Amino acid sequence: HLLRAASVDVARDYELVEIERECAWRVVAPYKAVVPVQGALFRLDDRTLALVNPPSIDDALAARIAALGIVSLIVNTTGGHGDGAARCAAHFPNAALWGTDARTMHKQPQLAWTGFLGGDGGGGGGGAAQQPFANLGLECYFVDGHYAREAIVVHRASRTAVITDTLMFARYDARMSLRFAWYMWLFGMWYGEGVDAADDAARPLRAQTYNHFIVSDARAMRRALHAALG
Repeated sequence: HLLRAASVDVARDYELVEIERECAWRVVAPYKAVVPVQGALFRLDDRTLALVNPPSIDDALAARIAALGIVSLIVNTTGGHGDGAARCAAHFPNAALWGTDARTMHKQPQLAWTGFLGGDGGGGGGGAAQQPFANLGLECYFVDGHYAREAIVVHRASRTAVITDTLMFARYDARMSLRFAWYMWLFGMWYGEGVDAADDAARPLRAQTYNHFIVSDARAMRRALHAALG
């Protein structure tokens, strides 16, 4: 599985969808009613749950997640999305909270962060700086070579890779704000024109990742991606 934003529509409601029986779920919540943030919920080897790339869930969605088991781990996989981390941490205060940006703490310094992937959160991770959850069946790879401070998380039991914004598929929608459309274009995260939504499932995955304004060392980023996905 490759959890990607193409599977949800702009401003879609809160969502929890099973993608692998009793093992992996897609979690979606709108961010400021502009764009959906898609995260993942995984059953770990110890039977507890991990929220990866936590979206800004509401009380009802948190209750549905809690009904599946104990959330023991929250992993924020990009420099952004701090709002989602804060909301999930509030709903699951006993979960260990990991991020990727030790410098800004994802603009949520009040949270009780357990640790940060990639050492100082600013790079130098070599693609696999830390594997704090490997004994639980969850592998983490810090993506070097760009400023977004992201990590790819691989859940081996469900054969799922969460790539967050390292590879982003977007389709313009009339409900998408002009500001967000410019944001997508500026950072290179754009799919192109003339794509029929009904054709998505039949088409090869075509997308862009961050452009040269974000990537500081293309070779280092390439090495990190190969380490995670190769």
